[in-house]
Amino acid sequence: MATHYTAKDGDMLDAICWQHYGQGAKLMQAAYALDPRLAEASSGLTEQLLSLAQFGSSRLELVVEQVLDANPGLANRGLVLSAGTRVYLPDITPEVKDTRIVRLWDE
Repeated sequence: MATHYTAKDGDMLDAICWQHYGQGAKLMQAAYALDPRLAEASSGLTEQLLSLAQFGSSRLELVVEQVLDANPGLANRGLVLSAGTRVYLPDITPEVKDTRIVRLWDE
């Protein structure tokens, strides 16, 4: 679910993304496991949260890139955000990369 976040002084974008897309999604997944009625009440949000809960630190880079794309000029503000900076946190789409096997020799 897309939302806006207002940065506190010293916030960093990767930490904001991890909190919103990583740990937050895992906490919601745990809450749904404890009380399935929460999942029924959220109408479709469950599937999105479950897929976002799969983000590990290696995939967080892809999330940060998508958030930067959704916030033109945010990268120019520097690594540490100042208080009051508004960050749009879009719905994240899974990235599919073309992975090719590279062989150093022919068999």
